[in-house]
Amino acid sequence: MISIEDYLRLGYRGLVFLHREESEEKSGYQDEHTIHTLACYDKDGIPLKITMHWLECFRPNGGKRSCRIESKEIIGQGEYASLVKLYGVKDDSLYHQARAKKEKRKREADAKLIEMTPKCPICGNGMIIKHRNSDQKPFWSCVGFSKGKCRGSRSILKSDYSKLNRLLQIANQL
Repeated sequence: MISIEDYLRLGYRGLVFLHREESEEKSGYQDEHTIHTLACYDKDGIPLKITMHWLECFRPNGGKRSCRIESKEIIGQGEYASLVKLYGVKDDSLYHQARAKKEKRKREADAKLIEMTPKCPICGNGMIIKHRNSDQKPFWSCVGFSKGKCRGSRSILKSDYSKLNRLLQIANQL
């Protein structure tokens, strides 16, 4: 999925998305093509209208993402301003404020997860959540459990499990 951050990494700012087209190759690997037409500023502050073709390849040994500019046209400040009025800017200060807020929540959730994760009562290593085969109830298991190094485990309270799930959802957003 192509995101605003992908364009920001390329040095574009003031993103105004005008058109989006998606397709999937039926080659067996289902590579995804995304074509965006947008107005933006380049690294030098010049207003542009560009069409960008993104290709995401999925392969058994890993994938890759590439992009190429299909068309690039310098536009006037007045045309850019009218497109902003029509479509809105996607990476304005409100976007950056919301992004910073999400990042802060993620850091706080990560810290709380670390705080809530117990140490193994046998060896002192960290623990992870696993589910019993018999009834799928969650429990804490030593990280060395699956390697046969330690058999340490602990119960998880239902209320703690709910809290952990909420924190994991927050930590995995973004």
